Amino acid sequence: MKRLLLFGALLLVPAFIFAHGGLRDLKGTIAKISPAEIIVTHTDGKTSETVGLTNATIYKVGSAAGTWNDLRVGSRVVVHLGHDGKAMEVHVPQKPAS
Repeated sequence: MKRLLLFGALLLVPAFIFAHGGLRDLKGTIAKISPAEIIVTHTDGKTSETVGLTNATIYKVGSAAGTWNDLRVGSRVVVHLGHDGKAMEVHVPQKPAS
């Protein structure tokens, strides 16, 4: 029984490791925005990273589709980076109801 549980657990490990296909996520706040790139300050507040944007970049506001115009300096952001280091998806929080 223990061997069966161990075997099952070992089968699940690759699914967790490769959940994003080896791609990287960047979390932080937007420090600067331009049409070609955004600068994201990491959650540690000490380091920043420049992330390139492309025509294929997908923008999300909460769970809804968004656009580049939804990005705001100071907003929290999660960026899913592609193999080329450019943004595949940019997620910002849902806008508060007015």
